[in-house]
Amino acid sequence: MIDYQKNINKVIQNMREAKVDYIQQYRNALSPELCDYFIKKHKNLDKLNITQEGQAFGPDGKERVNKNSKMSKDVFLCAAEEKSKKGLYNMSEDETDNKMYDLLTKSINRHLYLYFLHVGIETPLYLGINKNNFNRYFKSESECPEMKGNIGVDTICLRSYEKNKGGYFTPHFDNKTNIFRLVGVIIYLNDIKFGGETEFPSKNRMIVPEKGSLAIFPSNFAYWHYGRKASSNKYAIVCHVSRYPLNQTKKEKK
Repeated sequence: MIDYQKNINKVIQNMREAKVDYIQQYRNALSPELCDYFIKKHKNLDKLNITQEGQAFGPDGKERVNKNSKMSKDVFLCAAEEKSKKGLYNMSEDETDNKMYDLLTKSINRHLYLYFLHVGIETPLYLGINKNNFNRYFKSESECPEMKGNIGVDTICLRSYEKNKGGYFTPHFDNKTNIFRLVGVIIYLNDIKFGGETEFPSKNRMIVPEKGSLAIFPSNFAYWHYGRKASSNKYAIVCHVSRYPLNQTKKEKK
């Protein structure tokens, strides 16, 4: 049992001393082959009518389709014992899909650990990773340790934006009312010649999509962001690291 009050001062002090940029982009997080695989997977699922129109939060905190705010085609990926249906695809139903999904999640986990070390958060309160045990976890090809407690990666969303049309036009931040999102993760699956950037207007920052690159940034209100329209179809994978209420069951974590 972690004493939050005992550790919070250490967390704050680490963040103050880190003096780092909390918006980070890691290049070559996914191989070109893996990026192409997920683009093709999205196209196939779209033909099968499994993708759905992307939803955005309204003023009441509820998600709904609002094309003035966001225009995308989304499908959530999982490896649980759930049947594929509109808006959800089970990657464990096919051997190759399962293998590719495993490579994807390992890459996400590895870069999350790198990020949390980079920004100075070294307490067990955040994922249980610190400088002393990090190298031990990654010397071999063994899987990353599971995130324990009520902190975990949200469902992974495979998303596309139509060229010169799609995007997440409204500046927003990613926290929900019932789930506290710590950080957001975007993996860019293709290069965009013009447009398609993820912009942080309050930070005067912009992330340019690069095939295989992975961006991580805080989900709190200081990091408002939005996605610009692109000159070509844009493909991305999006997820978040969230902290759930302690009394919330696993089935409710959606």
